[in-house]
Amino acid sequence: MKKFINKIRLKFLITRKSLSYSQMFFERVYKIYLNHDKVIHYRDGLPVYSLSTPAVFSKPAANMFARMIYGSVQNRSFPNLMSFAINDECNVNCAHCSFFNSVDDKTRKVLSTEESIKAIKAGQDLGVSVINFVGGEPLVRDDVFEIIKSVDKSLSTTVLFTNGFELEAKVNKLKKSGLDSIYISIDSSNEEAHDKKRGRSGVYQKALKGIEAALKVGLTVGVSCCMTEEGFKNGELEGIIELAREKKVHEVLVFDAVPTGRLK
Repeated sequence: MKKFINKIRLKFLITRKSLSYSQMFFERVYKIYLNHDKVIHYRDGLPVYSLSTPAVFSKPAANMFARMIYGSVQNRSFPNLMSFAINDECNVNCAHCSFFNSVDDKTRKVLSTEESIKAIKAGQDLGVSVINFVGGEPLVRDDVFEIIKSVDKSLSTTVLFTNGFELEAKVNKLKKSGLDSIYISIDSSNEEAHDKKRGRSGVYQKALKGIEAALKVGLTVGVSCCMTEEGFKNGELEGIIELAREKKVHEVLVFDAVPTGRLK
């Protein structure tokens, strides 16, 4: 009889407390993990705290939390995020590129479609819940949609980094392939300065159109910028944040410029 009463009592407490406790739990987790507890977007009806984490209540989020709990119990570390450099080609010529030796070396060969899919599966077998597609410039690779589509979406959320030059024309195919989030590079809110840094005229306007197109199809959209100390002192970051607000972008990601590659 006591066992039965305890079960009823537990069900009553779950019904009464779960809503407020769940909110408190997620706010605390993300405050620790991201240093903020702000929901930045509702993607497909689910709350997103950052492009670098799965949407709450999604299957990839369950994978992330399960791995975190299992790792703490077993005192083991599991990879949470996988960055996959999908190619070594690019359609711009950034002054701060750290990957230019690979881009300029025409003898190098990237992984084939089959090898790429195999590498992604290996990462998911290790437990990653976030997969970043980077480059080069991912959108100049023809099979990028097939590779994104191969990701087991019950385990991992998908994020793509792009300069935005080809984004507007390809955003619908990216959405259909299962992409969740996208970062578009903006290194200055001044068109001329941005194009100069990227080494190609017109890329600023292309990036802005890409941002608008990505928001329209329901992707979680971020702006990524590479910030030098000089640019920070000159107010470039504030300008980028204001531009992001104006375009209703969900997140701004700041990379500090490192003196390597072309910037060396």
